[in-house]
This record gives sequence, structure tokens and C-alpha cells, in this order.
Amino acid sequence: MTEASGSLTTEAVQVVFEIYAMVHDRLDALLAALPSDATDWRPTDDCNSAAVLLTHTLAAEREVLSVVTGERTTRSRSDEFEAKGLSLQELREDLYATRRQFEMARSLLTTEHLLRRTARRDTPQSGLRWLVWNAGHSREHLGQLELLRDLFKAMPSSPGA
Repeated sequence: MTEASGSLTTEAVQVVFEIYAMVHDRLDALLAALPSDATDWRPTDDCNSAAVLLTHTLAAEREVLSVVTGERTTRSRSDEFEAKGLSLQELREDLYATRRQFEMARSLLTTEHLLRRTARRDTPQSGLRWLVWNAGHSREHLGQLELLRDLFKAMPSSPGA
């Protein structure tokens, strides 16, 4: 790898971790403003609740970190969509734990981690690609969570209305 490509990789990682930090900050603000009875609420039967979306988003982030750093992962994606009955405090603790993992991983990631092709669900990609893809996934679900919060607060029977 040339010096220029190493610098570009370093800058890309910095941007990706800035995106994760922004997502985590906005998730924290969302949880702080979310009424406690909104965690399991769904506007329709085929929508996910805030608890499901947050549980799924954070589990996917942790899995990608594990894949990139070469750690073993035991994620059960289907279980994430069964999340129910979690308090705002439990959801916040999950967010804070994930945030700490990202803060620690940022200083430990090497160029080898970022360039190594690793399989996740049988699709080998570079570590950097997994991180970029997952940052987009997290932003997508952040938007869904913000919309879900707004829909909940707009309901006439909602305490936030």
C-alpha cells in the first residue's frame, strides 16, 4: 500500500467513525426524548418498534466490529426482531456499551483489519467496506427511529401530543 492510499484509508476510517459517533449521539437524544410507553409501539402491525430497531441496529454494528477485528460473533439476527419489554434505560445501556466498543475499536484497528477480506454471511468484503456499509445501515435505521418517534408523538392519545 502506498503512503497516499494509507492516508486515504485513515481518512475514510475517521469519517466512518464520525458517522457512528453522530448516529450514537442522535440515538441518545432520541432515547432521552422518547416517552417510556413508546419503546414497543408500532404504527401498524408490519412495522418495527423502537426497541426492535435499536436492538437490531446496535447488534449489527457490534457484529461488523467483530467481523472486522477478527473476533467471533454469536449474533442471532432473528432474535433482534423479537425485542419487547425493554425499558428506555436498558436501551440506553445497550447504546452506551456499543458506543464504548466503537471508541475502543477505533484506536485498535489496523490497516490490515481494514483491508483484510472477511466473510459476513458468506460474503467476503474488506473491513473498511463492512464499516462503511454498516454506517449507512445505522443511519437508515436512525431515520426510521426518528420518524417512529414523531409518529408516536403526533398520535392524539400520545402523552407527547
